[in-house]
Amino acid sequence: MLINDEICAIIVTYNPGKEVVFNVKELYRQIKTIVIVDNGSISISKKYIEQIGDLYKCKIIYNGENLGIATALNIGVKYAIKNGYKWVATFDQDSTVTQNMIKVMENVYKAFPEKETLAIISPKHIQKKLFKEDIMLSIKNSSRYHIQIPVMASGNIIRIDIFKDVGFFNDDLFIDYVDYEFCFRCKIKGYLILEADDAILKHHSGNLKTHLFMGKKFTVANYSYIRRYYISRNKIYIYKKYGKFFPKFMLLHALDSIKEIVGIIFFEKNKAKKFIYIIKGINDGVKNKFGKML
Repeated sequence: MLINDEICAIIVTYNPGKEVVFNVKELYRQIKTIVIVDNGSISISKKYIEQIGDLYKCKIIYNGENLGIATALNIGVKYAIKNGYKWVATFDQDSTVTQNMIKVMENVYKAFPEKETLAIISPKHIQKKLFKEDIMLSIKNSSRYHIQIPVMASGNIIRIDIFKDVGFFNDDLFIDYVDYEFCFRCKIKGYLILEADDAILKHHSGNLKTHLFMGKKFTVANYSYIRRYYISRNKIYIYKKYGKFFPKFMLLHALDSIKEIVGIIFFEKNKAKKFIYIIKGINDGVKNKFGKML
């Protein structure tokens, strides 16, 4: 049986725009069971979600408030477990599947010889503004892959029984590095994560802009000060908990973080407030103060 017959797609929403209707339409072409877990969206966004439910018979679970990406994903995973699915596919509201994405990921699964060691199959993430349609030609039969760790959550296909062994997504992180932290636990438990080379997901991350500084390119995400808090706090969490297991990754990640700081200083707006919340995040991470920022 193809894995697609046993997949439940989970989309976490929070104040989505009308683009979410198009994203679900494209996903529905490839996965027929879709669960939307909404984190307390405003009324206009709920209208888009209700429209999706009517058009594609999606199961919609409304949270009364923003419980965070981890908790919302866990709600969706528990729904899939209760209803007998063997795989979940996790999506952000801003991500758009490309033609044959799920098919190519199925091909990877069928081609991979050590299926019992497999935890996650991930697509290749390409920023929407950088995506070119011609790269999608003649790849529907591809089964190329490579081992990767960690991977972003959106577009991932995850084996349901993995959650029994490694646990669910970490609610304490709320948002940011929820995916990386889960990947690290999978790896420590001996599972493998594959990236399907030709399964493309059009992804949106922040408000990316590239600047030239002293002959070098700096790409800045322009995240809000609230996101900067969670990013900084949760980096401390993964450094402390997983640094000894993945020292090379953590070192390279820390160097990238320094470049990020330089980018904020020279190219981003509202930098003073962002640095206040970066420091607050680091302080809370050191003190093991997690959950939703109060």
